[in-house]
This record gives sequence, structure tokens and C-alpha cells, in this order.
Amino acid sequence: MKMLLLLALCALAPRAFCAEVEIKTTKDEVIRGTVVAANEKEVSVKTDFGVIRIPRETVANPEVLAGAPETPAEAQPVKGGGRLDEKAILAARRKVQRIDRLTPQENMDIAALIGKFGEALEFERAGLIEKLRAYCPKANETFRISYTRPEAIEVRTRLMPAIALRGNVGAIPIIEETHESVMTAFDEKIREEPDKQSWFDRGAQRVLTKKEIEKQAKAIAELAPELENNAAE
Repeated sequence: MKMLLLLALCALAPRAFCAEVEIKTTKDEVIRGTVVAANEKEVSVKTDFGVIRIPRETVANPEVLAGAPETPAEAQPVKGGGRLDEKAILAARRKVQRIDRLTPQENMDIAALIGKFGEALEFERAGLIEKLRAYCPKANETFRISYTRPEAIEVRTRLMPAIALRGNVGAIPIIEETHESVMTAFDEKIREEPDKQSWFDRGAQRVLTKKEIEKQAKAIAELAPELENNAAE
């Protein structure tokens, strides 16, 4: 009897409070969860990882919001002293982001564009980045395994805007990994011992001077703010 009563109440209550729905966005995301509120500005969706708020204007299937209240029934405190768990929200967004499989031609095109970037001149790189952006988020995986050697960290950083697009949440772990690699490369560079031998004594071996090491360390350090800007985007 209690079960029948519960089902009846769910039938009468707004759908958003009784069942999980799929919200499709104009950014090709699919967010699964329970709609707890929906007003003119934003939609609050309760997922397994917490409550995610998305702009109302980005909802591509507004019919699933029918019956949802404009404000949550009860304001629940956020765990962790009132601070949002950004990693949990990111994990939720990555979970629901749909990425269509690459066709063989797309795979070859992406690999070719990324491969050309390393040897491209400065004025050519902007065009390659724009072409790669058209494939996002499909380009994430190919990007992740490209230019991973320490000596290629500058190329990898300069290429990052190709995937650092708003809505491409899969790029965040790649940016974080690259940022960590930059900091590691910087630490290793500043610990590098300068050359104390004469050119005659060291022979053909090339060892950097203190001034050259400082110059390279500075160039590496300048990559970090670029990656932080990419992550912010």
C-alpha cells in the first residue's frame, strides 16, 4: 500500500523530482541527474558527484525541465566547509561528456595537423590550431600522447590552445599533466651545473654556461602562466 502511495505521489509531483533525466546542451554535453531547480538564468542538476549548475540558455532540450521549481526546495550545505569540490564537478562533467568515435580519416587528419605543428613557423601555427579546434573534443586523445618528451614541452604548450576550449573538460587533465611537466623541467634546469671547463678540456661535449642555463630556465618558467590561462578557459 505504501509503495502504491509513493508511486502516486511521484506521478503527481514534478518529473524532475522523481526520476533521473538527461539534459543535452548546445556544447554537445549530456548531463544525467535530477533537476532540483530551473529558472531563467540557470539549471541545477543533482548528479552522483554533487550539484552542477549550467546556464539555462545552453539547454538544448528544455522540455525535460517542465515542472521544476525555480529554487531548490531545501538549501543543502556543501561539504568541505562550504567550498565546492571542483575535482568532483570536473569528474561529473567528464563522465557525461559525449565524444563520438573518430573515423579513420579524422584520426589521420588530427595526427597530421599535430605532427606539422612542431616544424611549423610561428605564422603557420595559428592556422593549424584553428583547424584542430574543429575536431575537439575528438582531438584530446591524440594530443595526450603527442610531444611528451621533456625537450618538446615548449611545442606541447604552444599547441595547447587547440584543445583548451570552453566545454572541452577532457582537456583539463592534459593541461594539468603538462603544467606538472613544465614545473619539473624548470626544477631540473635550475639545478643543472654550468660548465666550468675550458672549451679545449671538454672537447666536443656541449655544456651550458650559467647565463645560458638561466635563460633556458626563464623560458621554461614562462610556459606555466600560459597553461594556467588555458586551464582557466
